[in-house]
Amino acid sequence: MPPTFHILSRMFLRVFGVNPLALRLPEILGVGVMSLCLFVIVSRRSSAVYGLVAMVLPARHARLYYATEARPYGLVLGCAALSLCWQSVADDRRRLSLSLGLTASLAAALASHYYAVLIFVPLAAGEVARTIVRRRLDPWVWLAFAHGYDSALGVPASDSIRP
Repeated sequence: MPPTFHILSRMFLRVFGVNPLALRLPEILGVGVMSLCLFVIVSRRSSAVYGLVAMVLPARHARLYYATEARPYGLVLGCAALSLCWQSVADDRRRLSLSLGLTASLAAALASHYYAVLIFVPLAAGEVARTIVRRRLDPWVWLAFAHGYDSALGVPASDSIRP
């Protein structure tokens, strides 16, 4: 497991004292970020009522368990939801800042747990589908995917491009 979870846990224990809530606070915040991102994403595509349903739905199911478990899964859920900002990259004028946000969220997810590499699969599939529909490749998104993967693993971008 990457050290990010342990570093965050130690920081929260130092700030809030040694107690079970301080140990679980990073995961609680991660699941909270996931819920807020679900609300924003769904309400942009449909209505605020559906956004509210999408926000509350994880609390109804077993995903809430990840918020109370002292493991990095809540962090990965929050970073995965943040990585859905890639949908806004093509529609917005703030392409650079959104691409950097995509890179940072993917790198943070992968730095939290190695299973987060699975986040890249549906995002890449969605981007392939968007490329086929629009008949135009979006290099900003693919660069963000590649740089997020490389920066989380500590591989300099120049080394990953060389054959």
